[in-house]
Order: sequence, then structure tokens, then C-alpha cells
Amino acid sequence: MELATRKQRLLAITIDSVLITAAFAWAAYEAFPDSVRLVGLAVGAAVFGANLFYLARHGQTLGKKAVGVKIVTTGTNQNGGFVVNVLKRGFLSGLPYFLLTLLHPLLGALYIWADILFIYRSERRCVHDMIAGTLVVQC
Repeated sequence: MELATRKQRLLAITIDSVLITAAFAWAAYEAFPDSVRLVGLAVGAAVFGANLFYLARHGQTLGKKAVGVKIVTTGTNQNGGFVVNVLKRGFLSGLPYFLLTLLHPLLGALYIWADILFIYRSERRCVHDMIAGTLVVQC
């Protein structure tokens, strides 16, 4: 299996971030009537739910699917499912970010940047990949 390129990984996270941020920003925009804001909230929840479903079933978010990459475990090169992709890769690796952000928002931001910068090592694995034992490969 060929590793996903750094460009593919960065584009996938950009797509995911734009989708979820746009939907929840729409929901939070106070100039919109409540009914319109509710639609934004529903869209945000649908994007979040779709990402959880695709992560568990296919090892992909909507962004990863769009750029043709997926998450696999290092030992088997298979989809790790809900436990690996959502709990370990998402929740467990997000825990240090959350705790550092509680101490100071700058510490949380530094953790995210450090996580992302690990992609520039030869194995192209971020901190969250190492925590979960995953790789991102081309489909």
C-alpha cells in the first residue's frame, strides 16, 4: 500500500474542517432566523455523523474520501473500525489537546501544530497516527 501524500492528507483535513466549520458557523450566525440556523445545525450534525459512519466502516472521512485516501492499521493494513479510527485516533489523541487547551489555548494550538508537523517525517505519520497505530494510505 502506498502512503498518502502530504498534500492529500492536508487537503483532506482542509475539506473536513471547512465542511464542519461552515455548517456550525451557519448555525451560530445570529442574523439568521432560528429556522435557518436550525438547518445549519442539522447539516453540521449530518456531516459529523457521516464522518463517524465512514470512519468506522471505511476508514475515511468525507475529506479523505474526496481525495482518495483511507486509514489502515499498521499491523494489518486493514480498517481499524470504530475503536481504532474514532476512539483511539480521534478521542484518545484529542485528549491531550483538550487538557492543554484548558491550561491555556496557546498550548492546545501548539499541540495541534506539533501533531501536524509530524507529517513531514519520512513515515508521514502524525502524533494521532502513532497513538492509534495507523497509517493513511492511497485507495
